[in-house]
Amino acid sequence: MQIQNAFYIRLGKGGEWESSSIRDGLLRFGWSASLLADVNAGAWDKIKQQLRAARYFAQTATRDVNALREIVSSTGEDVWIAFHHSRLWWCRLAPGPVEEDSTSRFRRTAAGWSDSDAAGRTLQIATIPSDISQLQGFRGAVYQVKAADSLRRLLGAETGVSVEVR
Repeated sequence: MQIQNAFYIRLGKGGEWESSSIRDGLLRFGWSASLLADVNAGAWDKIKQQLRAARYFAQTATRDVNALREIVSSTGEDVWIAFHHSRLWWCRLAPGPVEEDSTSRFRRTAAGWSDSDAAGRTLQIATIPSDISQLQGFRGAVYQVKAADSLRRLLGAETGVSVEVR
């Protein structure tokens, strides 16, 4: 399995968008303080100003603009992961702009979310490598996965993947 970049995303505060994201094949995210047209145009300086005007701290606005840029520029070569109901879920994004509905902003996934590896085994959190499962503790919205090779081996069901059993 090829992975250009790998990202963890927290699907809403407290996981509020996990179920609808997985059910509907969407990568849901927020940042409603920015204008959708500016997001799709990649007007990052303008978006940073919009976030600051919405009372984001300067450091927070910079971090959030960078995360938003990762979502907008992500291609089908990238893998996005999230955790829901004690499982690791993953997807790739379809080409297309950021959209929004009454729930949130989103990008569509290429083939929905999956909780299985290439061999069809369910990716239970208790059986995945700790360098991946520990990402659940990250409190930001988007995080680039440093253990991308471990994730690639896990999703590809390659032998030799160290599995932690808790």
